Amino acid sequence: MKNRTVEELDKSRYNMMLWFTIGWGIWFGSFILKDIIENYALRGILLFLALVSWVIWTKQLLKQRKLLKIMNANKTLSNALNDELVAYNLLKSSQVGFWSLLNTTVLCLIISAYTDISAILVTEIILFFGVLSALIAWLFYNKN
Repeated sequence: MKNRTVEELDKSRYNMMLWFTIGWGIWFGSFILKDIIENYALRGILLFLALVSWVIWTKQLLKQRKLLKIMNANKTLSNALNDELVAYNLLKSSQVGFWSLLNTTVLCLIISAYTDISAILVTEIILFFGVLSALIAWLFYNKN
């Protein structure tokens, strides 16, 4: 039963992170696009899409809190779910996010040499790609 619980929680964690990534990508991507696009009808659709995705993202945050509560209550379970491979994969995905931040920053600097870009927009784009790439890398490295 213990192994089954670990396997179920590991699969639950992966599915939670998958929906967390989808929610973040659509929510924050729509949030950025709604400021760029000038068509009011399309902006309304993007705002609705951002709201729905934000709800998905928030729901996954609440699931994460529940999973952490379960893991904190049982140290054996926590150790089984957070072994050296998981820590190594977290480190690798953080590296991917870091390099994505740097590359996106360089790309924005190059683009800004040819056109004016809002500092807020650049910050949002860097944050979006940095977080999204780290989340996607985590999913890739922790495939079930």
